[in-house]
Amino acid sequence: MSPEEQARQVLRVKKFESGVISDPITVAPNTSIREVINLTKLHAISGVPVVEGEDLVGIVTHRDLRFETQLDAPVSSVMTSKDRLVTVRENPDNEEVMTLLHRHRIEKVLVVDDDFRLRGMITAKDYQKATDYPLASKDGLGRCG
Repeated sequence: MSPEEQARQVLRVKKFESGVISDPITVAPNTSIREVINLTKLHAISGVPVVEGEDLVGIVTHRDLRFETQLDAPVSSVMTSKDRLVTVRENPDNEEVMTLLHRHRIEKVLVVDDDFRLRGMITAKDYQKATDYPLASKDGLGRCG
């Protein structure tokens, strides 16, 4: 494996393993659905926060994109908008996150500050792994390696 491929794999594992993805990939509201689909395939991710500057305005997930045929339309036309987002403030406790994921039947919870700026993203998969493998070697930020 080339050094570049090794670096890509390490980055992918670290992003996947972290309890809170502190710098998630984001898109702007006017990004085309086609571009978002390509981005999610390229990075092997299933959801992308939508931001305008620093302000969180929505999220688009695989479920929103799955059957979409208007690929040149802006992602804002299919995203879950700000008023319907499920969010937590920074440093939430595990029980709060699990309750939100279960209650709303969602895969991702967005982490915001008091001004509703995106500060991270928590995925159900990461929380499930933390439950299944509580003794995994991780640092204080939930990162492995």
